[in-house]
Amino acid sequence: MAPTGAETPAPADHERPDDASTTPRITVVIPVWGAHAAYVPEAVATVLQDDVPVRVLLVDNAADEPVPAPVGAEVLRLPERLAVGAARNAGLWAVRTPYVMFWDADDLMLPGTLTRLMSVLDADPGTVAVTAQSRTWTPEGGPREIWPWPRDPMYRLCNRRRLFALISTVLNPFTTTGPALLRTAPTKDAGGFAEEIEFFEDWSLSTHLAIRGRVRMLRAEGRLYRVHGDSLSLGHLDHPDQRLWLAGMRRRIRRDPVTPVWLRVAMPLVWVGHVLRVRRAVRPDVGLGLYEDALGQGGATPGAADAGAPTPGPGTP
Repeated sequence: MAPTGAETPAPADHERPDDASTTPRITVVIPVWGAHAAYVPEAVATVLQDDVPVRVLLVDNAADEPVPAPVGAEVLRLPERLAVGAARNAGLWAVRTPYVMFWDADDLMLPGTLTRLMSVLDADPGTVAVTAQSRTWTPEGGPREIWPWPRDPMYRLCNRRRLFALISTVLNPFTTTGPALLRTAPTKDAGGFAEEIEFFEDWSLSTHLAIRGRVRMLRAEGRLYRVHGDSLSLGHLDHPDQRLWLAGMRRRIRRDPVTPVWLRVAMPLVWVGHVLRVRRAVRPDVGLGLYEDALGQGGATPGAADAGAPTPGPGTP
């Protein structure tokens, strides 16, 4: 699915160093605006901690105060505020490396993550995405439990490509943000994140990647996932527009020229799955309820600023 280019045009290519050993093969895109700008230096420092050449691209999503570039990063400033999916895409169209990662400014990368994920993509050209696990943490309580999403069965089902692709249309089976390294070419071909829907934009990308190649899911930890009241996750999973967002996902699947015939035939089943999802209430063990439970256990106050908190050490299990 080719991007329109009208909403987030791609800039010209950047010059590359001649020495292949110092040429970045990974671009980490970090959209930033609002209160999350305070977390940027800490996040960038953890991205750069490995001995891996990496380009860090901050997407200043028309923040009230221009986001300064920390050492080792560059900034792409957008002229107007976009939805988070469109802001990530603005960075995507500027990527010239073979691999791309979409990081959140309030999270921290664990040592060795980029090296581990890149080795998987290097070893298998048919793999379009590889993910690691996340561990929740708060500045007040430190590291806590492994974030229980994706669900355990997905680590096995991802080896059954067609079934996994079908599952991805009714459940979000793997992450495309945070500790997820994606091949740039199929990610661009998929159209990046869905810009026409306000939420589930990352889930939509999961679906379009799953129909383009294999997805590997590692149980190794790659991220410290900050639990706090300013998270973008809050206030969406029980939103009344969920039905419209799911309809937008189905339209995107139908319009994707790579969507296989068997999935097009199965679209009525996808519709049923979406209807059932809308009808069910948000349960305390999934989605928003799970996040709010983690928020409460961490002792964080919704809306509180964590900018000055110390960083957990590299010895986090």
